[in-house]
Amino acid sequence: MSKYYERLYFTTCTINRWKHVMKTDERKIIITDSLQFLFKEGSIQVFAFVIMPNHIHLVWQIKEDIRLSLVQQRLLKFTAYKIKDAMRKDGESIAAFHSGRRDRNFQVWQDRSLSKRMITHRIACQKINYIHGNPLQKQWNLIEKAEDYRFSSASFYETGETEWKFLKHIDEL
Repeated sequence: MSKYYERLYFTTCTINRWKHVMKTDERKIIITDSLQFLFKEGSIQVFAFVIMPNHIHLVWQIKEDIRLSLVQQRLLKFTAYKIKDAMRKDGESIAAFHSGRRDRNFQVWQDRSLSKRMITHRIACQKINYIHGNPLQKQWNLIEKAEDYRFSSASFYETGETEWKFLKHIDEL
């Protein structure tokens, strides 16, 4: 494995009970703002992402001396708090996220996000293509062309331009 691909992961995080809580741009921006914060502090570099109504996919690299589990926990804990607030503000019930666990009253994200190491450029590109195709899948059908979906890195890979400062092209790795 190339040293450049060390600590590079494909990660999927899913909303508990597959609820479609990230329907609005405001809620998706909660995710992008959190990724921007983690990037700015030097914890991560994001190479691809998509934010769907009930899950997110990332190809990201965790910086040295930082555990993947810690970064994921920070991302999910903060975004869960903000998503719950947005739901309350919009008059939506959060009862579906009630948890009987001792350490929390509510759980927005499912436990144990899937994270797989990417060990080659080819594998990373396969995952990026999968991510970019997500909004086009039959069950979603959110757009006609991947690059038209704002909350994805697809347009960046198509045009080289992005509004997301945390994003870097996989070929720059």
